Amino acid sequence: MRSGLKKWEELGQEKEPGTGKGQGSGVKEKPGEVGTGEKRGIERELEVVRICPNPRLVMCEYRELAEVRRCVVDVGKNAKWSKGMKFRIEEPFLQEEYIRPWVYRGKSPRLKGRW
Repeated sequence: MRSGLKKWEELGQEKEPGTGKGQGSGVKEKPGEVGTGEKRGIERELEVVRICPNPRLVMCEYRELAEVRRCVVDVGKNAKWSKGMKFRIEEPFLQEEYIRPWVYRGKSPRLKGRW
């Protein structure tokens, strides 16, 4: 049951279509970097644990190795979010962004509790 999450070792081993053996460009990117040189975080699957009193925030948790970690995510309006909903978000890369609430820029639920 692979849900689109990639292992650390697999990030740099993706092949472009049409390139065979020995035809690589010779440029290897580090995990977490995009071809433009921009650094990015790891994609995580978060589960909503509770709705915060602040109308923009939800408390979420995710699993990393054997731990369960919690974070606060800014979802715009939390009126249609409910406990138990799961969604994917890119983890912040910089330490300053990691401490603040993470920002979710994807689709929001249309109806309360429907995802």
